[in-house]
Formats: sequence, structure tokens, C-alpha cells
Amino acid sequence: MTIMPDSVVFPGQTLAGAGRALKLVAECARFGRRGVIIHGRSLSASGRLARILAEAPPGVEVAALEHAGGEPDLGHLENALQHARKSRAAWIAGV
Repeated sequence: MTIMPDSVVFPGQTLAGAGRALKLVAECARFGRRGVIIHGRSLSASGRLARILAEAPPGVEVAALEHAGGEPDLGHLENALQHARKSRAAWIAGV
């Protein structure tokens, strides 16, 4: 049984490990002082979203956008881009 496909494309940097999500905003702040985090319901319900946002460096503004669930489609993408434009985001991250 193959767990990973033969070919996988990853971003230039992928951070993983316990507690790494708490440093997400600090990592993204390299791209600008405003950003959007797209997340699922469980991140908010568990309190982890609040902890991630609390770790934001001073002066960094983050708008959170909860994904409706299911597989993302073009409508989800358009909604996320509209949210990012309204927030004047320099970056978008997904958790």
C-alpha cells in the first residue's frame, strides 16, 4: 500500500511539529504586516486559533476566515480572495 504518491510538490519551506502552528503568524509576518488565516471549525472550537492569534508579533494584524468545510472549490477561493482584499492582506495561510 502506497501512502505517498510518487511525486509530491511542497512549498519552499514546510514547518511541522508540536507547537509549530503557534509560530505561524511570526513566520508569515516576513511577507507583510497584514494577513489572513483560513481555518476549519475545529481550530476555533478547540481554542487553538485564539492561541495562534495571541502569538502574533506586535503590529501584525490577522483576519481569520473559517472555511465552510468540504473540498475547496472555486467559490471558496473567490470568497477567500475577497476577504483578503478587504483585509488588505499581504499573505494568506491555511491551517
